[in-house]
Amino acid sequence: MVIVQAVLIHDFQLGVIAHEVAHALGFWHEQSRPDRDRYVTVRWENIDRESKGQFLKELPADVDNGGVPYDYGSIMHYRSKAFGRYDDLFTLNTNIADYQKTIGQRDQLSFNDIRLMNVIYCSNVCPRQLPCQRGGYTDPRRCDRCRCPDGFTGQLCEQVMPGYGADCGGRLWMGSGWTRISSPGYPAEFREGQECSWLLVAPRGQRVQLRFYGEFEMYCKVRHSLCMDYIEIRNSTDFANTGMRYCCYGTPKSTVISATEDMLVLFRSFYRGGKGFQAQARAVPAYGALLEERSEWSAWSAWSGCSATCGACGTRTRTRTCPLAPGDCLGNATENEVCNDTPCSGYCTSRRLVETRCGGLLDLIEGLK
Repeated sequence: MVIVQAVLIHDFQLGVIAHEVAHALGFWHEQSRPDRDRYVTVRWENIDRESKGQFLKELPADVDNGGVPYDYGSIMHYRSKAFGRYDDLFTLNTNIADYQKTIGQRDQLSFNDIRLMNVIYCSNVCPRQLPCQRGGYTDPRRCDRCRCPDGFTGQLCEQVMPGYGADCGGRLWMGSGWTRISSPGYPAEFREGQECSWLLVAPRGQRVQLRFYGEFEMYCKVRHSLCMDYIEIRNSTDFANTGMRYCCYGTPKSTVISATEDMLVLFRSFYRGGKGFQAQARAVPAYGALLEERSEWSAWSAWSGCSATCGACGTRTRTRTCPLAPGDCLGNATENEVCNDTPCSGYCTSRRLVETRCGGLLDLIEGLK
């Protein structure tokens, strides 16, 4: 007997079609999993009254997760403000804040979405399972190869995926000094369609620490709090699962430390170009999180005297120190500013200010005594 199930679709976006077809294959919404409270918090007070049933959890007996963990990047996950009473109200908050812009994507099935489908429908296709690395699994369409998470390739997922549209990415070995990575061409704008994958590797027993600095711009949908182009960091023990995605404007404040000796960083630009990002990474002891708490600048010193008495061409300086070592704190140890912008004696008091090559403001003289 053949059972036919109709799928009614009003939106022809590929991801929306995949979402609805997944329902037809028996998939629930990701945030309906019985274990969802460990990963997201439902803001019941912000949900439209008629839509609260969309956020109920399913019973454990009704859900087969196939051993696949909760996936913030699943195409079955609601976005942050889905079914809100007003457009700007969050209805789902990720329990780890840096995953907030990961949830709700409708671009493509995630690696774990496809993995779960294969576990349920194709688990007996291959006669033996390969020793796949990095969270990969034996590909039921090619039993002599592994299907690899984004960022990896090779028969057993042993290689880092090469850059696409740019010479970037690769396996980088971390030391105690900072290593810089950035979007292609930074600070010039990257181009739409470019992709980079970095595997950052710390020495045995250590961790990778990463933080962003400088200008940052990656396309996002602010209204939905959703990344379209992004930097994704996978710092857990499972590289198959979608990581934390960073996008929009303004440099992310987070410092990320890996759970193991490896960290995967993905740069993906699907929709448009932009300024991009730069970050620095290094190896730290396994207790590196404690180290990070101490990596803050001291207070600024008092300003020095001004190098000129008038005319706005003088400068003054103040300094601060890093309690650990140079390079352990973001930013500059020295700050300068223009000082004494009062007109020099002998000039009239009628004036307007203009920029000058001395780096500050200088009176434009309208008349002399």
